[in-house]
Amino acid sequence: MFYVSLLKAAVLGVVEGVTEFLPISSTGHLIIVNQWIRFSEPFNASFDVIVQMGAILAVVILFWNEYNIFSSKERKHVLINYRNIIIALIPAIIVGATLGDAIQTYLFSVLTVSIMLILGALFLWYAERSSSGTVRKVGSIGSLTALKIGLFQLLSYLPGFSRSAASIGGGMLSGLTRETAAQFSFILGAPTLLAAGGYELLKSGLTFTMQEWAILLVGCLFAFLSAYLVVRPFLQFVSQKSYKPFIIYRIVLGTILLLLYFF
Repeated sequence: MFYVSLLKAAVLGVVEGVTEFLPISSTGHLIIVNQWIRFSEPFNASFDVIVQMGAILAVVILFWNEYNIFSSKERKHVLINYRNIIIALIPAIIVGATLGDAIQTYLFSVLTVSIMLILGALFLWYAERSSSGTVRKVGSIGSLTALKIGLFQLLSYLPGFSRSAASIGGGMLSGLTRETAAQFSFILGAPTLLAAGGYELLKSGLTFTMQEWAILLVGCLFAFLSAYLVVRPFLQFVSQKSYKPFIIYRIVLGTILLLLYFF
């Protein structure tokens, strides 16, 4: 039974790692997959949050120069990143602290995910179509632009909308190019998800058994490996092509889920 749980953790870790930084909603995909593969509560809810930390580690390694102020030759650039990260996180911190539990209680369902997959696709389509694409470097993002992206990121509290889709779409609507919007979304995602995972560990970590810790480690490992393999090719793709494949995928998946739900 324990080995089956490790296999579940590996599968869920791959789902998390592949979908976390793509604009297709990792939370939505975990909710969907949880219909067939899940752990007993309350561990399952903790697992879905903590497993994100594996994907975070992959992004921190891949974008180390964007975070490391001590060895960076572009120290001013990194300081601008930190300033903008803090500014962009303020709306999410406020909403998460006041409404986070209510959102998880009332909105975490396949029906909500289905609808938000489609609405998020339309948002991403509109953002890409309307983008001026004048900001081509993360270091050129201003404080007001960072705040706008942070406000757009609030859409990600709706499960299925996608944090990446919200921040990437918000970035493009704020004048960032497709690639720059994706890069800032990745950089912004690390502290966002680290805070969520760290809070969950502080809240529930002391109640985990040794087997549950092993399951978490396997999930995080596979999330790390899959995210590490996905992020660079994704950036290369959007630097040359549009988000159209992800928009189509979201609409098709959302429509299928709605049909299954109602019929």
